Amino acid sequence: MGDRSDEAQRTRRTYDAIAAEFLERTRDRGPMQAALDAFAARLPSGGLVLDVGAGPGTDSAELRARGLRVVSVDLSLGMLKAGLETLPGARVQADMRRLPFGWVADGLWANASLLHLRLEEVPMALREL
Repeated sequence: MGDRSDEAQRTRRTYDAIAAEFLERTRDRGPMQAALDAFAARLPSGGLVLDVGAGPGTDSAELRARGLRVVSVDLSLGMLKAGLETLPGARVQADMRRLPFGWVADGLWANASLLHLRLEEVPMALREL
């Protein structure tokens, strides 16, 4: 997985570098409201959600506003830090291909995350999720 590891680290460094700009560009979650509502409606009130590929945590904040407990998970520490001040909440830096969790969540939110994987890695990531 050496070549893929290098690619993942390049992706991480890129997102670390653009984190503040990314947060400003993605604050408006208007287009996602219906999907967030539908997802939250299927979970128990206060349920635990892992937001995998959370970036700065904009969707995590939306899910918290819907009464869920959320842990933002992202490969990029810069992304996780970018939203910490204005979008507080639990954060974990991790690779979705090797999550540091057991079976803990009531729901998994992975908006625009799997696109960063090679097609052959998606089944592995889905097993992790």
